[in-house]
Amino acid sequence: HPYKRSFQSESGPSVTPHSPPLTKRRKSSPKQSTPLTDDDTLLLKLKDEENLPWKIIQKRFLDMSRGEFKVPTLQMRYKRLKEKMRVWEADDVGYLKEAKDAVTKEYWEMVSRKMLELGCKKKIPGVACERKWREL
Repeated sequence: HPYKRSFQSESGPSVTPHSPPLTKRRKSSPKQSTPLTDDDTLLLKLKDEENLPWKIIQKRFLDMSRGEFKVPTLQMRYKRLKEKMRVWEADDVGYLKEAKDAVTKEYWEMVSRKMLELGCKKKIPGVACERKWREL
């Protein structure tokens, strides 16, 4: 097949001469904020300001000819909107970093314990496991 890709090596993808060019997926930047649509604004108003139940919100969208959305669809849309609009306080960022560091340290300690379970004859500290892993 002319568009078949060949084996991908560790150094990166290799392609056959007839392959289409590889394209990289664009990562969205957190600084790029898209403006809210009218539907987004309405959804936030109905849920946050008017505190309406989901069935009523669904009916309002239908009555206003905004679309025939199911309740779970509206709920997921609302959840994603709230996540995009999240404001991180400096304290929250500090807690995030601290939690990430603690989990990373705990992770390598778990690797160390798992090595013993798998038959390693001596306990190797988590930091040593991490260091060796980075060398590999």
